[in-house]
Amino acid sequence: FFALVTAAHGASVTTGKAPFNALQPDAQEVRAAQMTTEVLSRYHYKAVPIDEALSSKIFDQYLKALDPEKLYFTQADIDQFADARKKLGVEMQNGDIGRPYAIFNLYVKRANERFAYARGLLKGGFNFDRAESYQFSRDKQDWAATEADALDLWRKRVKNDWLRLKLAGKDDKAIAQVLDKRYDNSLKRIGRANSEDAFN
Repeated sequence: FFALVTAAHGASVTTGKAPFNALQPDAQEVRAAQMTTEVLSRYHYKAVPIDEALSSKIFDQYLKALDPEKLYFTQADIDQFADARKKLGVEMQNGDIGRPYAIFNLYVKRANERFAYARGLLKGGFNFDRAESYQFSRDKQDWAATEADALDLWRKRVKNDWLRLKLAGKDDKAIAQVLDKRYDNSLKRIGRANSEDAFN
């Protein structure tokens, strides 16, 4: 019911490309969050208690909205927000919506890091003599256990993207250009988000 999807304004966070203005809730968004929880808990045709179970659902759905294929966050990232899992609903009720914004800001930071790494890989190309696999659909997989695991996952992802274009008949130079543009466009989409996108 409360879907923070993409937004950006406030304090500066350093990313791989340019400073990202970290998302901060404004007074109107705080009040909207409070009103949403009030409507759900009191006036909805089926009153929904703002309890730990609902908070867990909000937490899980929010992470799924941001990182459905589990490509950006690591398990350590998720663990640092573990105490939010059972508190988000009550915090929203009390007008404290800082934690979802902190999660979003980390998501933007990780996205910048991942795409910067991916673009760096394009300079060296890939050797396809080594047998390895990449699981494209990762929604049911675990989060990467470590940062090294996350980077290896991205290496395989970029290698997979490269191979698909190679099989389509493109040469290495063209592949690098296509993928660089694709990854840059993904970063630009994230960077264009604004505070009006915060509530869906």
